[in-house]
Amino acid sequence: MTTVLSADRKLSLGFKARRLRLSQLLTTQELAIMAGVSREDVNLLENNLPLQLDSKRKLFRALRARKAGSKEHSAKL
Repeated sequence: MTTVLSADRKLSLGFKARRLRLSQLLTTQELAIMAGVSREDVNLLENNLPLQLDSKRKLFRALRARKAGSKEHSAKL
């Protein structure tokens, strides 16, 4: 069964965060530890629920740092 997502859902911050986390093969717990936030904060973000801006920043910084690190590793190979 194919799930159809609305355009609004695909453009949401939560959807982008989840897609980025999954592309990096991270669990919600791993991302929470990397970002220094709770696993609940990761779930709130990914489900587009209210979350403090500071927690959002921490999560996206952790995802960006991990993504940049994997690009550098690939370039060295």
